[in-house]
Amino acid sequence: QFGDGTTKSSLKPVQIKGLSKVKSIAAGNAHVVILKTDGTVWTWGYNNYGQLGNATTKSSVKPVQVKGLSKIKAVAAGQYHSLAVKSDGTLLAWGNNQYRQLGDGTVVNRATPVQVKGLTGVIAVAAGYYHSLAITKDGSLWTWGDNRYGQMGDGTADPKETPVQHPWLTNIVSIDADAGYTAAVKNNGSVWVWGNDTTKKIDSNSYGFPSEPVKVQNLKDITYATVNVTKTVNFTALKKDGTVVTWVLNKTAQQVKGLTGITDITAGSSHMLALKKDGSLWAWGANESGQLGDGTGKAKTTPVKIPNISLGTAPAASPKPTAKPSPKPTAKPTPKKK
Repeated sequence: QFGDGTTKSSLKPVQIKGLSKVKSIAAGNAHVVILKTDGTVWTWGYNNYGQLGNATTKSSVKPVQVKGLSKIKAVAAGQYHSLAVKSDGTLLAWGNNQYRQLGDGTVVNRATPVQVKGLTGVIAVAAGYYHSLAITKDGSLWTWGDNRYGQMGDGTADPKETPVQHPWLTNIVSIDADAGYTAAVKNNGSVWVWGNDTTKKIDSNSYGFPSEPVKVQNLKDITYATVNVTKTVNFTALKKDGTVVTWVLNKTAQQVKGLTGITDITAGSSHMLALKKDGSLWAWGANESGQLGDGTGKAKTTPVKIPNISLGTAPAASPKPTAKPSPKPTAKPTPKKK
C-alpha cells in the first residue's frame, strides 16, 4: 500500500519516489488512488477486482497510471472499487461491482474505467464498502450500490444498479462514507447520518430509522464530517472556525483539544488525521501499525504532530488518505467488520 516498491511496513512516513505534484489521495481496503495536478490518476496496491484500473488484476507495489484518464478533478476509493470525476462533471468507476457499486447497470467487475450511468454535473464523490455516492452542482445527492443496510438513505433495502437521487435531502456540500454508513453536510452547516445502525440511535439526542438520514443534534457550522467504523461508529467533523469535534454513536460531540486552524480532516480505520493551515499534519488514535507516523507504534488519545511532514499552506488532503482494512467480500459480507 505504500507504493514504494516494497512490502515493508514503517512506523514513519516514507516518500514515494517519482511521484510529485499530487493533488489528492484516496484509499480503499488495500489500494490507493492518487490524483495529480495535471489531471492524471495513478494507483497501486491490491488489484484482485481490477480496482487499480490498469486492465489487469495483478497487484502493484509501485504507482501505475490509469490509462485513458485525463482532466480528472476528484477521486474516491471504496473497499475494492475506485471513482473519478472528470472536469466535465461526468463520473467514471472501476473495480469490484458485486454489489452494483460501479453504477453501470451491471454486476460485472471492471479492470478499466466505465462511465457511471445517468450522472452529470458531479462535483464530489465518496465510497463506502460496497456503495457509492455523488453530489451534483445543484446540491442534490445521488446513491447506488449495496443497500441491505440502508446505505442509500431512501428508507428501503433495495440495491441500486445506477444512481438514484435522494428524494428529499438537498443542498449537500460534502459527503463521506465507511462500511454501511454515510455522513453528509448541508450548506447550512448541519450534519445528517444514516446506515447500519442496529440501535437506531445516531447521537444521544436523536432517534430515527437508520435507512433514512437523521440530523445530528447540537451541531452547527460544520463544513465536513467523516465516519469510520470499528467496534463503534465514530464521527469527526470540521467546523468553519477551524476547530474539530468528535463523537461516537449515542454520545454528544466534544471538541478535540489542542486543534485550531484546521483546514481538512480524514479518518482511517481507527485513527484520525488533521491538516493545519500551516501545512503541519496531526494524528491521533490507534497506532499498532504505525498509522500515526510518529515512529512509536503507541496509541495516542490526543493529537500529535507527525514529524518531518509539511504539506504547504494549501490543503491537499482528501476524504480518505488512509486505508481501512477489512475482509474480502463474500456472499453475505458484514460491512461493520474491519
